[in-house]
Amino acid sequence: NKNRILARNEIFSKYNRLIMFEDDNIFSPDFLNFVNKGLNIYQEREDIFSVSGYQYPIIMPPGYKKDIYLWQGFSAWGVGIWKEKWEKVDWEEEKALKSIRQFLKNYKAVYQHQKTANHYLPSILKMVEQNRLHGDGYLSLYQFLNNMYSVFPVTSRVRNMGHDGSGTGCGYMENDIYAQQAIYSRQDDYTFPQNIQNEELLNQVLYQHFKIPLKSKLKAILKLLLFNSGLLKQGTKWPI
Repeated sequence: NKNRILARNEIFSKYNRLIMFEDDNIFSPDFLNFVNKGLNIYQEREDIFSVSGYQYPIIMPPGYKKDIYLWQGFSAWGVGIWKEKWEKVDWEEEKALKSIRQFLKNYKAVYQHQKTANHYLPSILKMVEQNRLHGDGYLSLYQFLNNMYSVFPVTSRVRNMGHDGSGTGCGYMENDIYAQQAIYSRQDDYTFPQNIQNEELLNQVLYQHFKIPLKSKLKAILKLLLFNSGLLKQGTKWPI
């Protein structure tokens, strides 16, 4: 993690943008072209935080004709970011965790954020439990709190091979939908609408994709209530 931070700081000392990815990613031939085009077009859009080359294995709504969409999630599986927007994020861990604790006390805001995706509340609670930030969950929360979005392609430019049990982040998945994902194979026949907006229909599709079992949802809610009551402490192992 320290090496990643050092590399990012070194690049940002010379350039105003960065494309980063994981070491278990496989890319379509136009991955760099796609992300760079998005970074050029949306640089001045204050409500767009990043340009992702990855697309989740979802079925797009019938009739959706655009090549991209906006969503308040974040994926590190091949993503372009701007220095100016990245450096506005509070990366000082204790300050960031303090703001997360304040967010968790606002039940209305927590409820609204869960409309993005159910799996983010367990991720946020895990940050508080472990007393450290986790990138994707933290950046999704940052986008939610600042009314920002990431750009995602309708057809993925990235395939992730990290669910075979050999790595440390994703674990093992028996029916690995990620490794089997089709990725874009054509060249430059897509458009980036300058004024694209977030669409509720896409939010619903992604909400269903990330929907967690009822038992996991209730467990997260119980953790939230116990944490806010002071019965569960930050930085200690929680018994639930």
